[in-house]
Amino acid sequence: MMPYVNIAVVIMTTKLNKIKDGGLSTLKEEKIKETKALTIQQFIDIYAGPETQLHIRYAFIFNTVFVNFTYGLALPLLFPITLFTMINMYVSERYLFAYYYRKPPIFGGGMNDGALALLTYAPLAMIAFGYW
Repeated sequence: MMPYVNIAVVIMTTKLNKIKDGGLSTLKEEKIKETKALTIQQFIDIYAGPETQLHIRYAFIFNTVFVNFTYGLALPLLFPITLFTMINMYVSERYLFAYYYRKPPIFGGGMNDGALALLTYAPLAMIAFGYW
């Protein structure tokens, strides 16, 4: 359920920041809205949405996969739970990237390659704990 809690938190903080800036006039469908921002950068910071935090997403994926591979042979129910978790995370992150997050910074393939290299150690944990 944590991906959906993340969606609710992002939506609520975005709406509250807009209300704090423009008052209740931001809830109306008026063409001209008032703002308390004095500079363009302040306006962008309020209305552009939060920045993406890819390191938190990668940590969540690593944690889920390594726990699943480590204890999955002893608790086979972890495999469908992990599948459900990954699908929920994918759907919620796609929604947040499409509608709420700012454009992410351009990353090279190095971070993704490093993450895949770390994930290759998960089956080793599975073999070690499965043998034990």
